Amino acid sequence: MLKMFDGVTEISSGVIVPFHFEGDVLSLFLANRLLTLETGKSTVIGQKHGSLFGNNTLFHLCLPLENYGLLNTLESDREVLDASISVGTINQGVDYYIDHYEKDTTFTQMRFCFAELDYFVTSGSIYSIDDMTGFIFSRKPVEVKRFELVYNEKSITFILQTFSEIKCSYKSSAETKTELVLEFEKTDDIDILIDLYHLVHGLFSFICNRQNITLVDVVLIGERVIKYTKRIEGKTIIEEKTKQSKQLLVPINKYCAEFESDKTIGRTLNYSYLASNFDNLVAMFIDDIVSISSIHNSFSARSLLDLKQCLHITAAFEYYQRSLLPEISSQSTQDVYTEIKKIIHKYSETQSGKKKRKSKDIANSLSPAISLKEKIIKTYCGYQGWSGAKNILSTWFGDNIAEIAQMANTWRNELAHEKREFEPDSRVIDAMRLVEHLNYCIVLRKAGYSDDAIKVVLEKVLAR
Repeated sequence: MLKMFDGVTEISSGVIVPFHFEGDVLSLFLANRLLTLETGKSTVIGQKHGSLFGNNTLFHLCLPLENYGLLNTLESDREVLDASISVGTINQGVDYYIDHYEKDTTFTQMRFCFAELDYFVTSGSIYSIDDMTGFIFSRKPVEVKRFELVYNEKSITFILQTFSEIKCSYKSSAETKTELVLEFEKTDDIDILIDLYHLVHGLFSFICNRQNITLVDVVLIGERVIKYTKRIEGKTIIEEKTKQSKQLLVPINKYCAEFESDKTIGRTLNYSYLASNFDNLVAMFIDDIVSISSIHNSFSARSLLDLKQCLHITAAFEYYQRSLLPEISSQSTQDVYTEIKKIIHKYSETQSGKKKRKSKDIANSLSPAISLKEKIIKTYCGYQGWSGAKNILSTWFGDNIAEIAQMANTWRNELAHEKREFEPDSRVIDAMRLVEHLNYCIVLRKAGYSDDAIKVVLEKVLAR
């Protein structure tokens, strides 16, 4: 997973220095040269060693370049001025880089290929054996699913397809693969492409119930206009033509765990279990509804009682319960809070300035105080407007859920308030597993899946 390479880069006009990139750090070697860097610059374009033309890499820096020293200079009028300078080695964090970078490119496609995707949609059907002709690999992509979505007011076409990759040389080979393609209107906004990458990464982290999936880069397809000269009737004319561009976007995630074994990757849920409402599920990620921070970092982490992860899981549950499910309080309780809000709003109308703003904030913050335990019980057993997840989860958690819900409440309070009074045991593991199962139930029901379909998905994704 560790990326490492060297090259040279022009850090300011006419100033070329060596660089070394490793992991997520770009090192610029100024040696003993006193140089003034172009401050505020957030990108560095380098050329790898061994390349005469092209093969450039754009590094996007976490923080802009800044000069870190001052040099006293004597002007011709004997006035002493301070000049910003840098010297030695500069280390800058990198949050993403683009390989085979070409300037002035507008992009229209993102193409994802990674190991979990090959198991999610199997590609073996486009390969066959013919007794007369031998092996047959279809060169034409076969679409499995295509639908339209809107992201950031832009139309996105989401395509799942299988295809064959054939390499011909002194030794030829063919391989079937699965590809996820996002198509959109021309854009040069890399930030949007980064967001779409994280969207896809989050979607498959949810599907695999772990964040260390093998999706680490994505191919960007676009075009750029290049100028060239030609001679016509003794005159040199400058003309333009469009050239296709293929670049590799690599976001950096320095906290990602090592990839899983082939055996674990091979357990990836098959698309057929999610096919009925897959577009709705993807739309929830487009709308930033699903909490990815509550997903375990790796397969082995699912068996550990990580304190921070427990807080993420319970926080995600309360967010889902608050934003996706009906109000859990009784109508009489809601009526009381509504009446109190009206009184406070009436008071705020007689005030001005800070008092007016403060009273409005108080009114907007009022909501019935319900314990995590009660929320878990009602979400599991059901209440008005919500049929409950007991029908889905009773096989694993049984009918008496109050004790497990109380344990989840106690453990969350222990972590949130640092009481240091409670020592966790196997009951806490059961409690966190219950909350995690409820999270998946809420999300999948919101996407439109039936209880029977959800139960099958949970058996494949969350079963230990």
